Amino acid sequence: MMPDFDKKCSVLALEEKMKLDAIDVFENFTGIEVNSMAYRNAEVIPHFPPKYIVGRMVEQPNEILVERHELMSVKLREVTLEWMYSNPTGLFNLSVPEKAYRTSTA
Repeated sequence: MMPDFDKKCSVLALEEKMKLDAIDVFENFTGIEVNSMAYRNAEVIPHFPPKYIVGRMVEQPNEILVERHELMSVKLREVTLEWMYSNPTGLFNLSVPEKAYRTSTA
């Protein structure tokens, strides 16, 4: 069954690569040419659209809109965060090599 599975996966990978090639990735995704290793490093699992790792907050949230009603209050806040493109290998992430592979603990 594995050859059939590999064949299906290669077709899906080709479709994903075609979608990636069809758009101007460098225009739509800031810094991707430098920071994403997908399709350039055999260890990295290719993925489209690019996945992100979200880090800590850089600035205090900016409150954009507040709507108050009798039973609730809704606030829309803009947050500035550190982030980077994810480069997963299946065991760990090359974007954060200092983070060890975590196993489940009971």
